[in-house]
Amino acid sequence: MIPFFGQLPKDFQYAIEIRNAGLLGPDYRKVLETHGVGHVYNHWSYMPPLEEQHKLMESFTAPFTVLRLLTPLNISYEAAKKRAEPSTNSVGELPEMRRVSVELVR
Repeated sequence: MIPFFGQLPKDFQYAIEIRNAGLLGPDYRKVLETHGVGHVYNHWSYMPPLEEQHKLMESFTAPFTVLRLLTPLNISYEAAKKRAEPSTNSVGELPEMRRVSVELVR
């Protein structure tokens, strides 16, 4: 991964979204920090909660932050999509996701 990031144009900011919680940690963070690449904090099916992702990362890796708030945790994308159909349905609030999102942005 390091040669890839080293070859990217320097006039753009990059962020990586992973969907394998096993990759979160010091090695992943170091690669991103070295190249000023952001980690995308994603609230998605089987990733750890946002707060846990940040604890595993220990710090931000770039001077910007990206959050993708996709689905409730522990539910497949397909099930979340079906639950929200038709798209005019309100499927409820996720107050913990909202709280942690605000904390990360601050």
